[in-house]
Amino acid sequence: MKQLGKRITTLRKNRNLSQEALAEQVGVSRQAISKWERDEALPDIYNLTTLAEIFGLTLDELLKGSDEVGASKKPMLLALELKLQAEKYIMAGIAMLILGAFVFIIEPLSHQIQIIICALMALGGILIIIKAGFMFERFYMLNKQALEASEESGVTRGKRNKKRQDALATIAALSCTLAFLYLGFFKGMWHPGWMVYLIIPIVLAIGDLIASR
Repeated sequence: MKQLGKRITTLRKNRNLSQEALAEQVGVSRQAISKWERDEALPDIYNLTTLAEIFGLTLDELLKGSDEVGASKKPMLLALELKLQAEKYIMAGIAMLILGAFVFIIEPLSHQIQIIICALMALGGILIIIKAGFMFERFYMLNKQALEASEESGVTRGKRNKKRQDALATIAALSCTLAFLYLGFFKGMWHPGWMVYLIIPIVLAIGDLIASR
């Protein structure tokens, strides 16, 4: 474990990651990363395993400092912060689209105002998603060779994307169900209310498009 903090710092900087970005991937605070790098604290076995996966090393290579061996096994990815930021934009854009569809359940507003707000939120959500798409495209171009050469990494990304898609489908289904019940019980709109469920395939299609990138 000697000089582990220095190795973490070197590996992080080689991948153009800030302490905040690495902390987000590991699932800890930035302060924890800072303490590890200064050798003021040691990551537990779970965090060590996660760090090894992020840096493309085995656990033994991470602990013993065999960086060159790990680098030859898994290509280094660049600009991971760009990818993380794009994912946040995607979630924000989808949230705006869903909220825009729910504007019609707000009673105090007139129908025209509701349409304007819905259109603006939908436009904003689409523009944010387009921006995220360009960010994903830039990330892919920066790492095209590394991504295409790493089949194992592709399998891992596929599993993660599947989990994200399942979570996205659950959130969209629950949100639409709540909206449908509200429209039915409080507005008496059982027949047109079912149309809120049309949002689900739209959200999933956007998610599939992102995952394909």
